[in-house]
Amino acid sequence: MLEASTFILMRCTGGSVWLKNWSEVNQKYGGNPQVGKYIGIYFGLGVGSAALVVVQTLILWIFCSIEVSIAMIAPCKHLHMSD
Repeated sequence: MLEASTFILMRCTGGSVWLKNWSEVNQKYGGNPQVGKYIGIYFGLGVGSAALVVVQTLILWIFCSIEVSIAMIAPCKHLHMSD
């Protein structure tokens, strides 16, 4: 559970931390030096965040499917044994 919360925290704060860093550089230099670098990294953080959501959803879907399958086995066995 701790690993999941760490991933969620990283996913939620990564872009905010990067934007804060970018705005501090803008204030320091009075402009946008290396705009492509900052936009590229921000884009990468967004894509990484989306990928983590997909992985998280797949893991949850697989886990729930296994749980439902296991839950359905006992009633089915009971029905077959009562015949």
